Parts: sequence; structure tokens; C-alpha cells
Amino acid sequence: MDLGILSELLKFADDTKISGPVKDEMDRDRIQEDLDMIMHCSDEWGMEFNTNKCKLMQVRRSNRNFEYVMNGSNSHVVDSKKD
Repeated sequence: MDLGILSELLKFADDTKISGPVKDEMDRDRIQEDLDMIMHCSDEWGMEFNTNKCKLMQVRRSNRNFEYVMNGSNSHVVDSKKD
């Protein structure tokens, strides 16, 4: 099924990761649209994300510190995440 997601989507067990380059506001908007699509699909399928466990990690040195929203809440920014 094509969800219309433009970023890279990785799934393993109950973990989901979205990644992609974010160089400007247009890229940021693309990632946000992908997050919105995943939230919509998870609601539709009855498999809601626990947004309290969702983390945002920005790995570039020239980080623009964009904010992303899931279910009306800003994402929690972290410096590292154990995989």
C-alpha cells in the first residue's frame, strides 16, 4: 500500500522511523506531512502512536532546529537514541 510518504520509512517490530534530508523549510514541511500521514493511518488502523515515546533527533551540525508536531504535541528533541 502506497501511503504517499516521501521520506524514508523504517519499521521493525513496534518501532517506526522516518528520516530524510532537511535543508530548508520545504524539506521540513515534507517531513511534517509524512508525520501527519502516518498519524492519520495509525488512527485509521487503530494502532495509535504513543507520542510521549516519540523522539526527534537532528543529526546535522548546521541544524536549523525545526519543530515537528504529532497529535498536536511538539516532538521531544534528543541528542542521541539507543537503537
